[in-house]
Amino acid sequence: MGEQKQNAQDEDEDVGPFATENLSESGEDKSAEEVPVTGRRFRETLREQKPPRVQVGSSRKRRLGEVDSGFVLFKLTLECLAKELRQFCCNKTCVWNLGINMLRRERKLYFRLSRSERSVYLESLVTKLESGRVVFRLSQNLSVCRKAFKIVFCVGNSCLQRLWLEDKHHASIDTVARQPSVEAFILLEWLDSFFLSHCERQRADGKYHLPNNFTKKEVYDHYRTDMAQVHEYEAVEALKLHKKQQAEERAAAGRRRWKALDSPKDCAYIQIDGMDQKKTALPHFTRQPKSVDGAALVGVHLVGAMIFHGKLQTLPPERDENAVDERVAVTTTEEFRRRIFGHRRPIYSGPRRPPLGSAAADRAAHIGELTEIHDKSFLAVLADDKTSFWICQILKINRRNEEGEPTSVQIQ
Repeated sequence: MGEQKQNAQDEDEDVGPFATENLSESGEDKSAEEVPVTGRRFRETLREQKPPRVQVGSSRKRRLGEVDSGFVLFKLTLECLAKELRQFCCNKTCVWNLGINMLRRERKLYFRLSRSERSVYLESLVTKLESGRVVFRLSQNLSVCRKAFKIVFCVGNSCLQRLWLEDKHHASIDTVARQPSVEAFILLEWLDSFFLSHCERQRADGKYHLPNNFTKKEVYDHYRTDMAQVHEYEAVEALKLHKKQQAEERAAAGRRRWKALDSPKDCAYIQIDGMDQKKTALPHFTRQPKSVDGAALVGVHLVGAMIFHGKLQTLPPERDENAVDERVAVTTTEEFRRRIFGHRRPIYSGPRRPPLGSAAADRAAHIGELTEIHDKSFLAVLADDKTSFWICQILKINRRNEEGEPTSVQIQ
């Protein structure tokens, strides 16, 4: 009874999902002679005839340039586009400046092409100059960085490298060899000293061999610990140099100030001070402006002063101390011009207006970003002492305001 009951259960189990697979449209069994009728033999036969499963994972690598429909639909969704817009590519934020509409348009144009057409299309957008610099552009002739280019078209470094290897349309240009950096020399010196202390050197070939009691992770931990002490020493030396430069600048500003007081007809003096008085950081060592919101709020002030006819005239900034204004130095200089030379009758009625002797500004992060110079040292307001008018201009400012006018000041 137990065996008959077990066979009945096996036959009942076999009727469900597999009954319709072996029937034709008329209802006749197509494989009645081939497939056994018993449950155990039926499952064994199906297991033998079943095609092998395709393993989806790291073992199956997608060919370069082939994108399935599911991947395309996912990359064109609003959620995915909004997430990739927030990715950091470079200081110019190329991805964020594109916008979600342009990003979707570029991807649609790329995904509609076939595999061979995609390679040709990407090759047309990448240009290599004779200097070795590679320029990446989009369909709108918009230049972007390398990382933004990879984010837009969903490609990797291997795809870009393959484009140059398969490039047969124009002559290949040799890449300019780059000199080793300072960090590379420091790493080589550290490895040399570490090998001499902990490793064994073979007499035959002269190569170093790491003992078995060291792993790569332990060697890296040693290097990171030693470099932390080196970076701390460099930061202390940089702080000393910063204080020394600040002292020299303030001493020079004091000398110019007294010169303007002694001979007001020959020299005038303007000082724009934007120094972080709390000295929470070294702003000219940071590539981005300091944060002035939330818990990192620091008191940054801007003080303008002009010595004119022996009198010290100050100009308090008419703005919030904690507000961020990129044109704050330009606004202050324009206010000076309006107060001193904005009257119908000029204050100074001599043969010529006194030339501007000097102008100084401490190293502030937001002012350094405004000047757009490499060292980001200071603002300068120049004047020509050989002419009959002052020319006050902030150096190296290429930005323009909302009205399209350059951010420079000329005092006639």
